[in-house]
Amino acid sequence: FTVPLNVKQQDFPFVTPQGARVRNSISENIISDSRGRIWFPQTGHWANFNKPNIEKSYSRIVSFDTQHLKFCVYPVPDDNASVMGVAWDEDRGLLWFSQPGTNSVVSFSPTELRACDTYTNYRWALSEEGSIARPFPIAYCTQDRRSACMRKYSFSGGKGLINQLVVQQPSHPDPGSVWYTEFFGNSINRLDPDTGKSAHFPIHAAVKPVPGDWSTVFRRVHKLLIHPHTGDLVFTANDAGEILRFSMQRYLSNPGLCEKLNEDGYNPCIQSFKMPGYGKHEKGTVTTHSIDFDRLGNLWFTTQTNTCPLQPPVPGVGYIDRDWQAITMLDELQLPREPGLSAGPMADDEGNINCGSNGRPMWSFTGIAVDDWNTIWFTNFYQRQVHRLTLQPREPTN
Repeated sequence: FTVPLNVKQQDFPFVTPQGARVRNSISENIISDSRGRIWFPQTGHWANFNKPNIEKSYSRIVSFDTQHLKFCVYPVPDDNASVMGVAWDEDRGLLWFSQPGTNSVVSFSPTELRACDTYTNYRWALSEEGSIARPFPIAYCTQDRRSACMRKYSFSGGKGLINQLVVQQPSHPDPGSVWYTEFFGNSINRLDPDTGKSAHFPIHAAVKPVPGDWSTVFRRVHKLLIHPHTGDLVFTANDAGEILRFSMQRYLSNPGLCEKLNEDGYNPCIQSFKMPGYGKHEKGTVTTHSIDFDRLGNLWFTTQTNTCPLQPPVPGVGYIDRDWQAITMLDELQLPREPGLSAGPMADDEGNINCGSNGRPMWSFTGIAVDDWNTIWFTNFYQRQVHRLTLQPREPTN
């Protein structure tokens, strides 16, 4: 299926880090709602939001009705919004999304925005300055316009780059609240939609900053999930090789306890798991990327690298057990390989992982998802492969 885009080449809405206008967009998240619709954002490269005089790049929110096989595409009013995360609010019937480019979180009701064909068929046309030449069919809510619009919550402060977000549903311990991560902000945050106020919860500082090594300064707080059994928040810090868990029960019993670090420099409401092998390489780093829960409550994760050749430990797939006590790494995966290479987890006798024919790592695992049958699906990013991991019952022992 191809998402509709009514545009001439010179008016492509998406911009690369180099400033080129392109048809292809970036989508950092994909979700589904209870009505069978799939939702995801489309945007130019998120790094553009922080560059002066950059070509104006635009974003869209896309839904796909799996029953009627129909797209509905919602243009986002701001330029350089750099939409990253999306979340469905079942109780209110709202779609929420994050705008790091404007330091905002936005919501809208698909039921109120009924003119789907009008939005989807919107003709993108840009002026010489890159501004929208034809008015958008969607606007933000104002004092005089309170329905059939997008409601924007803007926050003051630095440029932490708001990333992923989730909504606590009625069955969760903090129903109605919207939680979001800050990619460079070393924090997670809570929005109260009724008041528009946001609370900030810091994460323990990274290791001692190393000049020239931004991974020791910014944690790249990324994926964010709600624990299916407890309602706790689970998220990754990809440049620190960590998976973290924020205790909702501790927060609800004493919110102020979670709003500052203790004397040891840690947040008493956050538990951290460091990934095996992080920081052990002279060249490059193997670190976390994506997470998802299986139906038993185990948290599955991927690790990835941008460097090759690379000595062990190499990227892999693993899980944290449902009791949050131990990490298991699946380091003997037998994956399809390029012709002429062995099928085992290592690329040579010394255990080094080599580069593929495209000059990128043979193993670098990013997205991961667990389906209703507890099958684990994950991506091998640079080799453009999707793998399926099926769990088998343990053989009985005598």
